[in-house]
Amino acid sequence: MSVIRQVQYKGLYAHLHFVIILGLYYGFTIIKNGHANIVNGVFLFYLLIGLIINAFFVILNLYEHLWLYYSVRMGFSIGTIIFVPFIALLFRIFGMLLITLYIFEMIIRTPTKKIYYKTFFILMTSVIWAAGYILASAYGNISIDTILVLTGISLFIYGSFQMYTTIQEEVESCFSAQIQMYHKVEAQNEELRLSQERLRQMHNEMTQQKQDLEKTNQQLSRVTSEIYIQNELLRYISIALDIHELIDRVTDAMIGTTGVDSCSLILYDKSCNKYFHKMESILADDFLQDLIQDTEKGVLKEYFQSKNVVLDNNVDETNYGFIHRRKVKSLAIIPLYGEEEVYGLLIVEHSLKNMFDDMNIQFFTGISTQITIAINNAHLFSKMEILATKDGLTGIYNRKYLIDHIETYIQTANKKNEPLAVALFDIDHFKSVNDKYGHTFGDQAIKLCAKIIGKMADKHNGLAVRYGGEEFVLVLPNKDLKHSLNVVQEIHEQIKAAILIYEEDGHIEEVSLNISGGVSAYPEIAKNSQKLLTRADNAMYYSKKHGRGRITLDSKNLDKVI
Repeated sequence: MSVIRQVQYKGLYAHLHFVIILGLYYGFTIIKNGHANIVNGVFLFYLLIGLIINAFFVILNLYEHLWLYYSVRMGFSIGTIIFVPFIALLFRIFGMLLITLYIFEMIIRTPTKKIYYKTFFILMTSVIWAAGYILASAYGNISIDTILVLTGISLFIYGSFQMYTTIQEEVESCFSAQIQMYHKVEAQNEELRLSQERLRQMHNEMTQQKQDLEKTNQQLSRVTSEIYIQNELLRYISIALDIHELIDRVTDAMIGTTGVDSCSLILYDKSCNKYFHKMESILADDFLQDLIQDTEKGVLKEYFQSKNVVLDNNVDETNYGFIHRRKVKSLAIIPLYGEEEVYGLLIVEHSLKNMFDDMNIQFFTGISTQITIAINNAHLFSKMEILATKDGLTGIYNRKYLIDHIETYIQTANKKNEPLAVALFDIDHFKSVNDKYGHTFGDQAIKLCAKIIGKMADKHNGLAVRYGGEEFVLVLPNKDLKHSLNVVQEIHEQIKAAILIYEEDGHIEEVSLNISGGVSAYPEIAKNSQKLLTRADNAMYYSKKHGRGRITLDSKNLDKVI
């Protein structure tokens, strides 16, 4: 609400109070005197009507029109002056006070331009002088007193105007100063706001730089950690030359260094058409058998047929048939492949979402490459080991392997309380075969005997060895002299029945072989590994000495016969 309207409402309240007080006074005089003063009653009614009209115009905001405002206020003031000569003293005083109140209100309501003040002053003075002169003339009261009163009222109005103008100018001056101060403060505030904005921008830039630096440090720490993990894995892998040992070391190292919940490694050996499985997990249950069964059922077949990495950070476990009895929300499947096909899978799992990103995949892929190299090393080592332990011509074990492992067979026999038989064979007249048919044909004869002896060794969980030249050894666990004789005689019969074809310059000849053999047994005859081989060799020598093409069983009296 504006100041002028507040003043107008205050004027209404004062007007209402005057009417109430005069009404109470008028009623009191009627009771006291027993009759009413008609003129006082009419004036009181006039004041009431003026209050109603004034309230009507104020509430409806009709005083916004300046001409209407002056008309109502002037009309009411003239009407009040007309009543002054005829009413009681108290009514006069209240009437003049009300006129004075409205004069002050009009002063405040009048615009501040000088022309408006002069016009208003002339109009108010003219009205008061005209009304006063008319009243005084009508009653014959024109005198120096009347003129002085009217002059005093005029001076009062003039002085009021001057005071209000001075106060208004002072207020406007103060207001103007405050406006200037406000604009100055606004400018300072704007400068402060811009400074704050610059500081905020600098803060945001520094915060972003800090975040970038922290991110870089995290990446650097992560790379350092991954390099350390890779070195640890390489250290583990580099000393693993056996496939089983390799997958054990890889899965154990992955669990211990990468923070995953589960790590599985599946390798396929094409040479033996066999899968090797290993699974390590921080969970209590053992999931290895589930993994083996899933591989056998072909659940993982699609991953072996693709060289693409699988990354899923919001796993729906129903989409992966190999996930059983465990919570998995992040999954990575990295194929291990050579030049032609996938031969293994590295599977890592975590129970939380969004645990793997592209850097993890690069890390896991790097590990898979190292695993591939380690597997190749293991295969190479296996081949070298085979070359070192097996005979290059026949494919069965060589003499060195027998010497290195015969004691192990003895220890196993002791542990299981079982016998152990050893048979030693020699191809009869082998030098003549070489001389007549050549060394290439002689190699065929050696390979034929080795093949027959090797099959019989596999059949009886034994060991076939090329002992040297045309000599062979057969180790038969859990066989004594009596039971080993049947095995050795079957080998003898098969070699005698075998036919080799010699062909040269259109000449074709069937060649048959024969062997001499000797058998000894531990602990039935021999009491240690060295004696066991020596006595088997003595028994074979006995066969050679007594007609060849025969098998001799060792006995305690054989030494005397030889």
